[in-house]
Amino acid sequence: MQQSNYLQKAASGLIVFLASGYLLHIASSFFIDLATSFLLALLLNPLVAWLRRKTRMPAMLAIFLALLLVGGVMLSLLFVIALQLRDLSTNWQEISTRFISWVAHLRLYVEAHWGISQAEQERYLQVLVNNPEKKLSTLNWIASSGGQFFGGLLTSLSLIPIYTFFMLYYKERVRRFLFFVTAPARRGNLKRVLGKLQHVIFRYILGMLLVFLVVSFLDTAILLAFGMDNALLFGVLAGLLNFIPYIGTALGGLIPMSVALITQDSLWYPLGIGLCFWGVQILENNVVTPLVVGEQVSLNAFTIILVLVVGGMLWGAAGMVLAIPYAAIVKCILEELPACKAWAMLIGDEPLSAFDK
Repeated sequence: MQQSNYLQKAASGLIVFLASGYLLHIASSFFIDLATSFLLALLLNPLVAWLRRKTRMPAMLAIFLALLLVGGVMLSLLFVIALQLRDLSTNWQEISTRFISWVAHLRLYVEAHWGISQAEQERYLQVLVNNPEKKLSTLNWIASSGGQFFGGLLTSLSLIPIYTFFMLYYKERVRRFLFFVTAPARRGNLKRVLGKLQHVIFRYILGMLLVFLVVSFLDTAILLAFGMDNALLFGVLAGLLNFIPYIGTALGGLIPMSVALITQDSLWYPLGIGLCFWGVQILENNVVTPLVVGEQVSLNAFTIILVLVVGGMLWGAAGMVLAIPYAAIVKCILEELPACKAWAMLIGDEPLSAFDK
C-alpha cells in the first residue's frame, strides 16, 4: 500500500511537471515578460526603498522615478547601438566586397585540396539558392520571424514596465499573502527565504550588470587596439551575450573574429582577437564575477548546461538568459528548506564540506 501511494505521488508529480512545462511553452510571451518584470522588481526594490526613506515621497512616485532611470539607461544603450549600426551600414559595401573576395579564395582552396572544381561548387550553390520552394519558405520564415520578433519586442517594452510597477507597488500585499497561506510553524523559514532572496538576487543581478560593463569595456578596448571598425558595437554585443554562459561568450568572440577574417588581410587579426577575448573570459570567470557577484548563487557547470538547454527549449534565447537567475532563485529557496538542502548541494558548486555542518 505504501509503495502504491508513493507511485501515485510520483506519477502525479510528473504529470504536474509536464503540464507546467507545456503551459510555460505555449504561453511563453506572457511568462517571459512576467519573469523579466520580477527580476527587474527585485533589482529596483532597494532603490525604491531608498528614495522613499530619504525623500518620504509616495510609493507611486518613487517607483515611477526608478523605472524612468532604468528606461533612460536602456534608451541610451539602444541609441549607442543604433549609431554603431548606422556606421556599420556605411561600411557594408566594403565588407560585402571583401566577403566576395574571401569566398573566391575559399573556393580555390576547396578545389586545390578537395578536388571539387569551381564549376561543381557553382552547381551545388545554384541548387541551394535557386530552389524556388526552399527560397520561398526561407523568405516566408524570415519575414514571419522578423515580424513576430519586433511585434513581441514592442509588446514587451510596453508590458514589462507595467508589470514591474505593480509588483513593486503591491509587494507588501504579496508578502502578507505568502504569510497567510504558509503554516505558522513555517513562517520563520519563509521570512528567511524572502530576506535572502532579495539580498542574493539583487547582488547577483547588479553584479552581472557590472560584469557586462567590464567585459564590454575590455572587449571594446581590444578591438580598438586591433583597429577594428565598429569596435563599440561588437564590444557591447559581446558583453550582452555574456549573460548566456558558454554559448554566448563563445559567440561574442566569434562575431568580431569572423568580421576580422573577412576585412583584414592577415590571419593574425582574428587569431589575436580570439586570444585576447579568451583572456578577458578567463579574467571574468576567475576574478571579476567572483568579486562582484560572489559565491552565494554558484551553480555547478552541469546544472548550468541543463538549465540553459531547458530554458532554450521553453523560451528560446530569452529562456537561456533568464535560466541562470531563476536557477539561482531555486537554489536560494532549497538552501533555506531543511528537507531540500540535499538538492541545493546537488546543483551547487560550493565545497562539499560546507554541507557537513
